[in-house]
Order: sequence, then C-alpha cells, then structure tokens
Amino acid sequence: MNRGRFYNQVALASALGSSSSTVARLIENLAKLEIVKYQRFDRGVKVIALNDESRLTKSLVNFYSEIKGFELTNSQPKKRCAREDNH
Repeated sequence: MNRGRFYNQVALASALGSSSSTVARLIENLAKLEIVKYQRFDRGVKVIALNDESRLTKSLVNFYSEIKGFELTNSQPKKRCAREDNH
C-alpha cells in the first residue's frame, strides 16, 4: 500500500492475486493493529488506507524505506581452499 492512497477491497485483492475474502481477513487483522483504517460504504464497499497516524505504521514505513535500497545478492558461502598438510 502506498501512503496517502485509498484502495477498495476488490481492487486490492486483484492486485495481490488473492481472493476478496482473504484480503477481508487481513484487513481486519491490520485494522486491529491500527496499521490500516477502513470505512464501509453502500453495498458493503470497503475503502482502505494506511493509518499514517499509527506509531506501528510509521515504524514499518521507516523500516521499508531503509531496506528498499538494498539489493539481494548471491549469498553463497565462499569456497574454502584446501590446505595441504605435510605431516
């Protein structure tokens, strides 16, 4: 989710490649944590947004900002050179 943007549940589910019922459960959990807030309108349409006032949301956004610049690299362990023991 982007800060300052509003989403409806169906569009969010489509963007995530998930079902609307799965997104509904996630939204309920995130709302309990005060990470998102939502409002239900006519015909059950739910509009969702990040809760920019939440301390937890601010922490998550800051964390994301810090790590988004890092690129994943091939973290294969380096091969050790075999030592010859002359015993």
